[in-house]
Amino acid sequence: MQKKPISVTFFATFFLVSLCAVSISLAKPPRLPDLVIQDLYLNKNCQVVVKVKNNGPGMVPNEVWTIHTPKSAGVYFYKDGVGWGGASIWKFDPGKSLQSPGGTAIYTSSLKVSGSAKITATVDHWNKVKESREENNKETEKLTCKPVPQKDLTVKISQCPTKAVQPGQSLDTNFQVIGRSTFPSALKDIAVDIILTSKPTYPSPAPYAIYSPNYSDGVLLKGGREHISFKGQGKVNIKLNCSNTVPADTPPGIYYLGAVIDAGNKVKEVNEKNNVSFCRIKVVRPEIKEDCISFNPNTTRVKHVNGRWKIVDGSHWMFDFGNNESEARQSLAIIKKYGFRYSCFVGRPDPSFKYLRK
Repeated sequence: MQKKPISVTFFATFFLVSLCAVSISLAKPPRLPDLVIQDLYLNKNCQVVVKVKNNGPGMVPNEVWTIHTPKSAGVYFYKDGVGWGGASIWKFDPGKSLQSPGGTAIYTSSLKVSGSAKITATVDHWNKVKESREENNKETEKLTCKPVPQKDLTVKISQCPTKAVQPGQSLDTNFQVIGRSTFPSALKDIAVDIILTSKPTYPSPAPYAIYSPNYSDGVLLKGGREHISFKGQGKVNIKLNCSNTVPADTPPGIYYLGAVIDAGNKVKEVNEKNNVSFCRIKVVRPEIKEDCISFNPNTTRVKHVNGRWKIVDGSHWMFDFGNNESEARQSLAIIKKYGFRYSCFVGRPDPSFKYLRK
């Protein structure tokens, strides 16, 4: 049987196929990223913070930032074994810091720890990114909250006048104030202003109030500025050494006494909006002091005494009509009709004004 010759074309084709197979078998696999939880901790507000790193050697694909779904690659938290939630990488790393090998990104969550809690953080929770290692996406830590003292000053009115006050009245011991500091170090000469205002509001940061003998909204009362010091954290009962007098021309109405700590904003605080405390007071018209003599209208009568007609009550005469008996009797009739019980004077011994009242 005659053998068929093998063509050169066959050998060439076989050689090329073999060469391609060798090339394919020797090609390097694609370089993949490796996402890990590098750090898991609490910030000063006891919020859970995670630092994510791409250990490489490959790049994180663009789809992590361009495709947004509820299951996008991200960080997911568990608190004491209970799922809490998290955030997508595209959301907390918009600048793509994680994309390159060695890149890191920090996610500060709203998850807070009170006391201690076991926190687990997982990156690429839904396994959306193909990685060089898939078993190192999780980290668990027991985190304990140790709140940092917030440096702040506050004030509280511990006693407010319970009765209505009058213009020109001194508050004295009817008004008491307590100051509190959370600063760990000592503070000296902190101003406390006592003000009067028509509404319970005051600017923040608190300026110095301005004194005037006349009323205006937010006026500093007479003698209404004290200075206190703190040895450290704690409270101080503020001794009000002066009169704290309500302006004499204050119209009747509802007002608010305010105690302002750190007036003038000497100290930088974490919260400048809690430096004022208010209490509601009522200002009334001052009582009119009257100079009156009482009598009984039922026992008064007209009597002729030493040649003069007078209205008397018992052995005391009240009104002298001289020789005019008819006016004396008409006046007595008026007193009895209206039930007047007081004879009043403005300015004695020679009063410029006289009147009767019940």
